[in-house]
Amino acid sequence: MKKDQSVYLGYVGTTKIAFLKALLKLNRETEVSALSARLAYGFDKGVVKDLPQATQSVAQAVSDVVGAEERAMTPCRLVVSNSYLKNYTFQSSIYFQGNPHPIALRDIRAVIAQTRSVATIPLQEIIVQAVPQEFLVNDLSGVQNPIGLEASRLGVTLRLLTLDFLVYSNLLRVFERCDLEVTEVIPTVLAASQSVLTPQEKQTGVILAVIGGAATHFACYKNFVLLETHSIPFGADSITEVIAKRLNIEHLDAQRLKESFGSAVPKAEFKDELIPIPDSNGRKKYPIKRLEFEAQMNSGLELFFSRIREEIQMLMKRFSPLNHVV
Repeated sequence: MKKDQSVYLGYVGTTKIAFLKALLKLNRETEVSALSARLAYGFDKGVVKDLPQATQSVAQAVSDVVGAEERAMTPCRLVVSNSYLKNYTFQSSIYFQGNPHPIALRDIRAVIAQTRSVATIPLQEIIVQAVPQEFLVNDLSGVQNPIGLEASRLGVTLRLLTLDFLVYSNLLRVFERCDLEVTEVIPTVLAASQSVLTPQEKQTGVILAVIGGAATHFACYKNFVLLETHSIPFGADSITEVIAKRLNIEHLDAQRLKESFGSAVPKAEFKDELIPIPDSNGRKKYPIKRLEFEAQMNSGLELFFSRIREEIQMLMKRFSPLNHVV
């Protein structure tokens, strides 16, 4: 790379979409230069349900970021979040004929490609990411970086992250209709792992929880190894649903109230503040005290965090010890 480069990233979450442009500098630092985020109209929990409407939603976000002079099948990466993401582990080995030789990058690529090709995932799924967990060099297991080691055999254990093929192809179709060439699909839990976890956390043991609107994703790391990825079709929308039900209002109105007035920590000094609540028709508004609103929201928070806590405790029991949660 001889000069700064522009890179583009799309995001399709369970409630919102986003598109950003960043500048990749010569020193490898990245600087976000433009970002647009919108409600995911045309999508249902991260899945395309209305192709024209979904295309319009993405096109509007893209037009906020990409100028007309850049609109010629712009390459971009796509980060996705939905409950169709699954993961598997598979192993295979390659053997070198003749004398042992030092392992090179091409050998690593060869054994990864072979393992992907022989992995027996369900026919309706497609591999979107393959993460090496460990390498086998001759009979030595648990190797993280085999380059340069002499070997007659090289094996790998891969964690394969998959997506339902139709979900995958419809997402790509939306972006193609917006003149965007998707070069890589990245599950949100992997993108978040690269962004927020430190090498020390991955070494000592950590559970990462990525909370979306209608799905929450978990990743477990220990000794720099991705031990597990795990998703549940449950997210922050559960809080919104409780508010909507308790106050008898529409889901979108409850979402706006949660974003405008919600707090995980009650604000006692503002307990008498009046919050405008729309009626079921969304036209007239009536006030309730913040104390009452926070009581309704607290019910949603208790439901939400109890479910997340159950998953974290299960993962801690399976992969003990994991020192903390992010």
